[in-house]
Amino acid sequence: LIIRPHGYLMFNVIVNHLMETDSRIHTFMPPTYRSYKVIIRNLYHTTLISDISNALSELGHSTRRITNVIKNGNPCPLFLVELKPNINNNDILNLSSILHTKIKVKLPYRIKRGPPQCINCQNYDHTANYCHHPPRCVKCEGDNSTNFCTKDKDNLAKCALCMSDHTSNYRGCPSFKALPKRNKSFHSKP
Repeated sequence: LIIRPHGYLMFNVIVNHLMETDSRIHTFMPPTYRSYKVIIRNLYHTTLISDISNALSELGHSTRRITNVIKNGNPCPLFLVELKPNINNNDILNLSSILHTKIKVKLPYRIKRGPPQCINCQNYDHTANYCHHPPRCVKCEGDNSTNFCTKDKDNLAKCALCMSDHTSNYRGCPSFKALPKRNKSFHSKP
Protein backbone atom coordinates (compact mmCIF):
# COMPACT_ATOMS: atom_id res chain seq x y z
CA LEU A 1 0.00 0.00 0.00
CA ILE A 2 1.43 3.37 -0.99
CA ILE A 3 0.06 6.51 0.65
CA ARG A 4 0.99 9.92 -0.76
CA PRO A 5 -0.38 12.62 1.54
CA HIS A 6 -0.87 16.19 0.38
CA GLY A 7 1.24 18.39 2.62
CA TYR A 8 3.51 17.76 5.56
CA LEU A 9 0.70 18.12 8.13
CA MET A 10 -1.16 15.12 6.69
CA PHE A 11 2.15 13.26 6.44
CA ASN A 12 2.77 13.81 10.17
CA VAL A 13 -0.78 12.75 11.12
CA ILE A 14 -0.57 9.54 9.09
CA VAL A 15 2.92 8.60 10.31
CA ASN A 16 2.01 9.31 13.95
CA HIS A 17 -1.10 7.12 13.66
CA LEU A 18 0.86 4.27 12.08
CA MET A 19 3.56 4.55 14.74
CA GLU A 20 0.97 4.43 17.55
CA THR A 21 -0.51 1.24 16.09
CA ASP A 22 2.96 -0.40 15.77
CA SER A 23 2.57 -0.83 12.02
CA ARG A 24 5.44 -2.26 10.00
CA ILE A 25 6.07 0.62 7.65
CA HIS A 26 8.77 2.62 6.00
CA THR A 27 8.46 6.23 4.97
CA PHE A 28 10.52 8.77 3.11
CA MET A 29 11.61 12.21 4.19
CA PRO A 30 9.21 14.83 2.82
CA PRO A 31 10.91 17.19 0.35
CA THR A 32 10.19 20.15 2.63
CA TYR A 33 12.49 18.63 5.30
CA ARG A 34 15.36 17.58 3.00
CA SER A 35 18.74 19.21 3.37
CA TYR A 36 20.29 21.09 0.48
CA LYS A 37 23.72 19.52 -0.01
CA VAL A 38 26.78 21.12 -1.61
CA ILE A 39 30.50 20.43 -1.76
CA ILE A 40 32.89 23.26 -0.93
CA ARG A 41 36.28 22.74 -2.61
CA ASN A 42 39.70 24.26 -1.86
CA LEU A 43 39.21 24.94 1.86
CA TYR A 44 42.21 23.58 3.74
CA HIS A 45 41.30 20.43 5.67
CA THR A 46 42.32 21.95 9.02
CA THR A 47 39.68 24.67 8.68
CA LEU A 48 37.41 24.49 11.71
CA ILE A 49 33.86 23.42 10.99
CA SER A 50 32.58 26.05 13.42
CA ASP A 51 34.38 28.75 11.37
CA ILE A 52 32.75 27.52 8.16
CA SER A 53 29.34 27.41 9.85
CA ASN A 54 29.72 30.93 11.24
CA ALA A 55 30.88 32.32 7.88
CA LEU A 56 27.93 30.74 6.09
CA SER A 57 25.45 31.99 8.70
CA GLU A 58 26.78 35.54 8.20
CA LEU A 59 25.88 35.09 4.52
CA GLY A 60 22.33 34.01 5.44
CA HIS A 61 22.68 30.21 5.26
CA SER A 62 21.64 27.88 8.11
CA THR A 63 23.73 24.72 8.27
CA ARG A 64 22.58 21.35 9.56
CA ARG A 65 25.88 19.54 9.23
CA ILE A 66 29.34 20.12 7.81
CA THR A 67 31.67 17.19 7.21
CA ASN A 68 35.27 17.11 6.02
CA VAL A 69 35.53 14.53 3.24
CA ILE A 70 38.06 11.80 4.01
CA LYS A 71 39.59 9.58 1.31
CA ASN A 72 41.85 6.63 2.13
CA GLY A 73 42.05 7.81 5.73
CA ASN A 74 43.32 11.26 4.79
CA PRO A 75 41.28 14.48 4.99
CA CYS A 76 40.72 16.25 1.67
CA PRO A 77 40.24 19.95 0.94
CA LEU A 78 36.53 19.18 0.47
CA PHE A 79 33.64 19.81 2.83
CA LEU A 80 30.13 18.40 2.47
CA VAL A 81 27.71 21.08 3.67
CA GLU A 82 24.06 20.35 4.44
CA LEU A 83 21.87 23.44 4.59
CA LYS A 84 18.46 23.66 6.20
CA PRO A 85 15.69 24.12 3.60
CA ASN A 86 15.44 27.78 2.62
CA ILE A 87 14.60 29.84 -0.44
CA ASN A 88 18.14 31.25 -0.68
CA ASN A 89 19.94 27.87 -0.78
CA ASN A 90 20.85 28.17 -4.48
CA ASP A 91 22.76 31.37 -3.70
CA ILE A 92 25.53 29.33 -2.08
CA LEU A 93 26.51 28.05 -5.53
CA ASN A 94 27.60 31.60 -6.44
CA LEU A 95 30.11 31.89 -3.57
CA SER A 96 33.69 32.36 -4.76
CA SER A 97 35.46 32.97 -1.45
CA ILE A 98 34.96 32.30 2.22
CA LEU A 99 37.30 32.74 5.19
CA HIS A 100 39.77 34.62 2.95
CA THR A 101 40.10 31.60 0.65
CA LYS A 102 39.02 31.17 -2.97
CA ILE A 103 36.59 28.27 -3.18
CA LYS A 104 34.39 26.42 -5.62
CA VAL A 105 30.91 25.32 -4.57
CA LYS A 106 29.36 22.42 -6.47
CA LEU A 107 26.41 20.11 -6.10
CA PRO A 108 27.52 16.64 -4.95
CA TYR A 109 28.12 14.05 -7.64
CA ARG A 110 26.68 10.65 -6.93
CA ILE A 111 26.97 7.38 -8.77
CA LYS A 112 23.78 5.39 -8.34
CA ARG A 113 24.61 1.75 -7.80
CA GLY A 114 21.10 0.45 -7.70
CA PRO A 115 18.31 1.10 -5.24
CA PRO A 116 19.13 1.89 -1.60
CA GLN A 117 19.13 -1.00 0.85
CA CYS A 118 17.93 -0.60 4.42
CA ILE A 119 20.52 -1.67 7.00
CA ASN A 120 17.73 -2.30 9.50
CA CYS A 121 15.42 -4.76 7.70
CA GLN A 122 17.68 -5.51 4.66
CA ASN A 123 14.90 -4.72 2.14
CA TYR A 124 15.44 -2.44 -0.83
CA ASP A 125 14.02 0.94 -1.91
CA HIS A 126 14.26 2.67 1.49
CA THR A 127 16.84 3.48 4.17
CA ALA A 128 17.04 2.80 7.90
CA ASN A 129 16.34 6.44 8.81
CA TYR A 130 12.60 5.98 8.31
CA CYS A 131 12.26 2.19 8.60
CA HIS A 132 9.85 0.81 11.19
CA HIS A 133 10.11 -2.86 10.18
CA PRO A 134 11.60 -5.37 12.63
CA PRO A 135 15.38 -5.69 12.27
CA ARG A 136 17.00 -8.54 10.32
CA CYS A 137 20.68 -9.42 10.39
CA VAL A 138 22.75 -8.99 7.22
CA LYS A 139 24.86 -12.06 8.10
CA CYS A 140 22.67 -14.66 9.80
CA GLU A 141 19.10 -13.88 8.59
CA GLY A 142 18.05 -13.73 12.24
CA ASP A 143 15.53 -11.31 13.74
CA ASN A 144 18.27 -9.24 15.35
CA SER A 145 20.23 -6.17 14.41
CA THR A 146 23.55 -6.86 12.71
CA ASN A 147 25.28 -5.15 15.65
CA PHE A 148 24.13 -7.98 17.92
CA CYS A 149 24.87 -10.88 15.55
CA THR A 150 26.16 -14.02 17.26
CA LYS A 151 27.08 -15.87 14.05
CA ASP A 152 30.43 -17.62 14.24
CA LYS A 153 32.96 -16.55 11.59
CA ASP A 154 33.42 -20.20 10.60
CA ASN A 155 29.74 -20.59 9.61
CA LEU A 156 28.48 -19.46 6.23
CA ALA A 157 26.45 -16.27 6.00
CA LYS A 158 22.72 -16.58 5.39
CA CYS A 159 20.77 -14.06 3.32
CA ALA A 160 17.66 -12.64 4.99
CA LEU A 161 16.03 -12.08 1.58
CA CYS A 162 16.53 -15.37 -0.30
CA MET A 163 17.97 -17.69 2.42
CA SER A 164 21.04 -18.52 0.27
CA ASP A 165 24.61 -18.77 1.56
CA HIS A 166 25.71 -15.14 1.23
CA THR A 167 25.18 -11.86 3.07
CA SER A 168 22.01 -9.86 2.44
CA ASN A 169 23.94 -7.02 0.82
CA TYR A 170 25.52 -9.26 -1.86
CA ARG A 171 24.87 -7.76 -5.30
CA GLY A 172 24.66 -11.22 -6.85
CA CYS A 173 21.63 -12.11 -4.69
CA PRO A 174 18.60 -13.24 -6.72
CA SER A 175 16.50 -10.68 -4.80
CA PHE A 176 18.81 -7.86 -5.92
CA LYS A 177 18.96 -9.11 -9.51
CA ALA A 178 15.15 -9.18 -9.68
CA LEU A 179 14.90 -5.56 -8.48
CA PRO A 180 15.65 -3.66 -11.70
CA LYS A 181 13.06 -5.74 -13.54
CA ARG A 182 10.51 -5.11 -10.80
CA ASN A 183 11.30 -1.39 -10.62
CA LYS A 184 11.24 -1.06 -14.41
CA SER A 185 7.78 -2.62 -14.63
CA PHE A 186 6.61 -0.62 -11.61
CA HIS A 187 7.63 2.73 -13.10
CA SER A 188 6.79 2.03 -16.75
CA LYS A 189 3.85 3.78 -18.33
CA PRO A 190 0.97 1.73 -19.79
